[in-house]
Amino acid sequence: MSLRLLDDSNTWMSYWTQTKNPSLYSTPGWLRVAAQIDNGYPQVAIFEDGLDFVLHPFIRRDIPNSPFTDLISGFDFGGFWFNTTSSKTISSLSEQFVSEFSDYCKHNGIISEFVRNHPWTIPLDGYSNIKVRDNVIVDLTQPIELIESQFHSSLRSDIRRMLQHNLTIKYTSFPEFHQLYLETTEDKGRDPYYLFSEDWLCELRNAGTLVHCFGAYTPDEDLCAAHVYIVDKDKVFYHLSAASPNFIHLKPNIAILWYIISQSHLGHTLHLGGGRPASLMKFKEKFSQRRIPYYVSSMVFNQPIYDALKPISEDFPVYRKAVS
Repeated sequence: MSLRLLDDSNTWMSYWTQTKNPSLYSTPGWLRVAAQIDNGYPQVAIFEDGLDFVLHPFIRRDIPNSPFTDLISGFDFGGFWFNTTSSKTISSLSEQFVSEFSDYCKHNGIISEFVRNHPWTIPLDGYSNIKVRDNVIVDLTQPIELIESQFHSSLRSDIRRMLQHNLTIKYTSFPEFHQLYLETTEDKGRDPYYLFSEDWLCELRNAGTLVHCFGAYTPDEDLCAAHVYIVDKDKVFYHLSAASPNFIHLKPNIAILWYIISQSHLGHTLHLGGGRPASLMKFKEKFSQRRIPYYVSSMVFNQPIYDALKPISEDFPVYRKAVS
């Protein structure tokens, strides 16, 4: 049995390729770019028992005004990946990993960890696990008639009205998307954490991520809305979106999602997720009755130090400003 923390991309990828259902959210390329948001650096923990192992990627961050660090998942998801599908082996690996990893962190100045679990992974016992919500997913392998039959009746009406406006859905550039995104997020007073730069989006693509940016255009070529989708194997993640208030009456967000569902052929499952405010979640729920649970996990590795750090938030960890 052995536990290692790595940052070497080649070694990291040699393990990643052996995991079952590998995800781009657990690659060094994704973590390297995601680390820029959280002002940290990417690492991965590998715990091996014989030929079996668990892979756990994260971002390690310095805790301000202290000699300590903490861990967080890369935006938007993290978790635990195994090279086996045996439930018995996974249970054994998980128990050993939590014991070894928490002991390592305690003795190496790592105070706490917050994990946003990838919806297609399982949270580990030993962490404090909280189900945040059920995220919305759409099964794209079904015939479009069956998918549409599961839409909320008001959405079907909105689609009929949207089609009358003759919007064109096509690829748009990152600069076009980002200009609209920045305008709309600033107008809504979003937390600066979510004000992603154009360079950051370009780095995602340069890191090998399959990033698709679609825009909805009027017949006069006005950009009404734009979405960014991340393709992770056979899953498509609705990542970012922006819509001009001048054209919101044309239903451009519905137009793009209708295109992704009915014509894009990007994957087998569309992950719409959840989100705030409640109106956003309500909007997404109109597209499907299918759900997948979303969990966050946390652990304090050094309770005395954690308690000694000045609390500035009611969220975990209490010594960091909460992201709204």
